[in-house]
Amino acid sequence: MAATPYNLTIEQGHPSGNTLTVKNENGSNKDLTGYTARMHFRPYPSSSVLSFEGTTENLKLLINTATSTCSIALTEADTTSLNLNQYWYDIELVSSLGVPLRLTEGIVTLTFQVTR
Repeated sequence: MAATPYNLTIEQGHPSGNTLTVKNENGSNKDLTGYTARMHFRPYPSSSVLSFEGTTENLKLLINTATSTCSIALTEADTTSLNLNQYWYDIELVSSLGVPLRLTEGIVTLTFQVTR
């Protein structure tokens, strides 16, 4: 299954979140039992610089098996730490067997906090 393109806009200095419903190819909700998730923000796709990492382990990504969703959960401190106006990102789900599945990919646009 190919990653679904999905661009994000994040306000610097504010909590940010998006929820994605994960579907099977036939349109039914995917069983996410045993899955973890990981997400990277980079200045450009082939960059070795990791600007931000979100995982289910660090609670920046949350998996809800009852609703087949994966949610991004960025705090005010997370968004304040971002300093470029654009990043490339993707989110991968990883099965209990270690098999990755790219869920989504796109561009993160950061709107800068001016009043602080």
